[in-house]
Amino acid sequence: MRRLAVVLLALALIGAAARTSGWRDVFTRLAATAGDGPSGVLRGRDGWLFLGSELRHLSLEHFWGEQAAAVSRSRRP
Repeated sequence: MRRLAVVLLALALIGAAARTSGWRDVFTRLAATAGDGPSGVLRGRDGWLFLGSELRHLSLEHFWGEQAAAVSRSRRP
């Protein structure tokens, strides 16, 4: 199942390198699917678990600097 983690990482890097939203859309949908469950976890093959918050992180274009406040779920400024 290590292959799935490598594939997800590769997809994230490809999406970032290509500067397209295609892969971000995939991760957004996966994060939404994980959020449907009681624990916020998406179950992968062979017992792998993916946190919805990590999938959401991969779906964001920028999560630092001035844009951090716009994408953060933190209630504190």
